[in-house]
Amino acid sequence: MGASDESDRQEDGSRFRESLIEHLYEPPLPHLSLEQAAFNLGFACRWIRMPVRLCWNLGIPLYDPEYDISKLVDRIDDFLLVLSGRLHWNVFDRLPTELEKTKKQLLILVEACREPWRYHGIRVDRWKIPWGNSHRRLCILADAGIPPADPLHPLYALGAALGGFVVALQEEMPPQTVAGLPRFPLDLEDLPDFYPVASAAARTPAWLREAVPLLGTIADRAGGDGREWDRLGDLGAILDAAVEQLGCRDSFASITVEEMVDRLCEDIFMALRSPSAGPGDILPRWCSRGGKLYYEGEEAREIRNASNVKIVKIVAAFQKASWPTRLGLAEINEIEGPEIYREQVSDQVKSLNKGLRFIRFSARRGGDAVEWNRQ
Repeated sequence: MGASDESDRQEDGSRFRESLIEHLYEPPLPHLSLEQAAFNLGFACRWIRMPVRLCWNLGIPLYDPEYDISKLVDRIDDFLLVLSGRLHWNVFDRLPTELEKTKKQLLILVEACREPWRYHGIRVDRWKIPWGNSHRRLCILADAGIPPADPLHPLYALGAALGGFVVALQEEMPPQTVAGLPRFPLDLEDLPDFYPVASAAARTPAWLREAVPLLGTIADRAGGDGREWDRLGDLGAILDAAVEQLGCRDSFASITVEEMVDRLCEDIFMALRSPSAGPGDILPRWCSRGGKLYYEGEEAREIRNASNVKIVKIVAAFQKASWPTRLGLAEINEIEGPEIYREQVSDQVKSLNKGLRFIRFSARRGGDAVEWNRQ
């Protein structure tokens, strides 16, 4: 294999990292909206397999996946923090543990690729990676996190479908290190089924389909008019639309599908990042692990749990209840921790308001309830 081939493979691996994964790292935690976190969580839980696949296909000297795997795990933790008030409590408690198990398994697979003689229990087969059960359990658990009735669920489902398709598409490509063979296009028949993406697109909110026209085109092909999905015909029509709307190359080669999906994901990431995206994240958000209260992406106050147990209890109760304007004392006391008595509410609210920006809390009905309002 010549130097130019090596350079092409290096560039190909970098493109995969830079075209999609960079969008998972932006914006930073305080500025993440609920809509972004829901889509990104679904996408990242599937995409976390990609570094191992690239390692298998491109070779360790050209691509070092440990960094991407570790950073993706940290980023998924950010998404969980943002969604803590919307995820089922059992899922929120169990996902970090399952995520660590998945990380451990993926790193073992990387080592098996690097030094196969040290991992006799794992067969290093460049056409079939022995993923194990950790990643499958992670995805099943994440899928159960956001209830189907939640408005965020369609965004999560779209992210999961796109992330799964991107990984499946790469898994269909021949390894580039086998006998020095270059990447070659696949026929449409060899591509993963695009229907899960189209079906998820059809359930997304109208504002997102308007912001990303190709997503609307894909949704229209999902069979909402009563007809059945035509795996080859509908994908071909979507590719035709992509050529026109995104300027992709006029070819049915798999690289065109790759380009189309990359651009589609990028446009969705950017649409969700736009200040006008959807209803917006205008509710406060309490991140218990970091001990910080956010409002509209800005830090409103840091609260140290050890010295402000009852204050933390108040904001945790509002977070659990998805931030209603008023919350009764009985509901606040359902949160684990020392009981707050009616005569203590006023003093606790005053303490909570010290150093607080953007919003204010107030005691109501003689201490029987607590309200919050924007300043």
